[in-house]
Amino acid sequence: MNFEDEKKYLAVDIGSNAMRASVAILDHANDLEVIETFRYPLRLGGEAFTQGEFSPGKIKQTTKAFHQLKDAISAHELEDIKVVATSAVRDSRNSDELISKVKDKVGFDIEVINGELEADLIQKAIGTVVDLSEKKSLLVDIGGGSTEFSLVENESVVFSTSYPCGTLRFLEEQKASKLISEIDAMTDDLKSKLDQFNPDHTQYDLCIGTGGNLRRMGKLRNLFFNRSAHKITQQELSAIKIEVAKLSLRQRVIYLTMREDRADVIVPAMEIIESLLIKFELPEILLPNVGLKEGIFIDQIGDVPRNIILN
Repeated sequence: MNFEDEKKYLAVDIGSNAMRASVAILDHANDLEVIETFRYPLRLGGEAFTQGEFSPGKIKQTTKAFHQLKDAISAHELEDIKVVATSAVRDSRNSDELISKVKDKVGFDIEVINGELEADLIQKAIGTVVDLSEKKSLLVDIGGGSTEFSLVENESVVFSTSYPCGTLRFLEEQKASKLISEIDAMTDDLKSKLDQFNPDHTQYDLCIGTGGNLRRMGKLRNLFFNRSAHKITQQELSAIKIEVAKLSLRQRVIYLTMREDRADVIVPAMEIIESLLIKFELPEILLPNVGLKEGIFIDQIGDVPRNIILN
C-alpha cells in the first residue's frame, strides 16, 4: 500500500557478477527508504568475457530471474521502473537478443549504460552519504567486467574513466604475477591521467569505494579486526589479503561466510585496491553502503533525496 504522499520505485542493476534490484519509497520528507532488495547470481560476465556472447541457457536464466523479480514486486504500486546493464551486456555480441527476450517475455526495458554514466550515477549516490564539498576525492567502483574511477572536486565530477579490468576478467589469469602486472599497469595509467588534473601533486582528501567487492572488504575488516565495515586502511587490507589468499574457495565460503560467487573474485579485487592505495599514497578507502542502484533511484526521482535509508 502507498500513502498519498509516497512514491515507490524499482531500480535494477544487471552487473557482470549478479543482478541486483531494490524497491524504495520516497516519502513526504524527501527521504528515500529502501524496503526490499533482491539478488540473482547470473554471472553474465562468465560468458561475455570468455566466449564473447551469451548462450541460450544464460539468456533463459536471465529471463527466469526477471520472471522471479516480477512476481516478487507484484504487490507494489510502482511509480517508475529503471533497469540498467553494465559491462557484460555492453561487451556481449548478442546482447540485443537478451534484451529483446526479457522485453518480450517479461516486459522489462533494459538500458545499457557506458562506464562514464555508471560512474556519474555512483557519484550522485555517494554524495548523499559522504560530504564531497570543498574536497578532492577519488572514487572507485570494482565490477566483474570493469573498474570505474572518478575524480570529484567540490561535488563535481571533473574526470572519469573506465577500464575493462574487472574481477571476473582477472579470474582467467592463471599466474598471480601476470594479474599483479596488469593491475599495476592500470593504476599507473590512471595516475598518469589524473596527474593532468593535479599538476601540483596535492594529496587527495578522500578515496571512496563502491560495489559488492568493496562492501565485502569492509565486512572482512569487521571480521578480522572487529572494526567498522565503512572503511579499510591500506595496512589492514594488505594483512587481510594475505590471510584470505591462503584459504581455498571452500574455506572462504565456510569460515568467512562468503557466497561462492564472491569468494572466487575477492582476492583480485583486493589486489586492485591495494595497488591503488599504494600508488596514490592513500592511507585508507571509505566504504559507504551505496552504489549504482542508489544512483539509479536518484536518476528516477530527478532530484537528490534528503537521505537514503537502507534496509
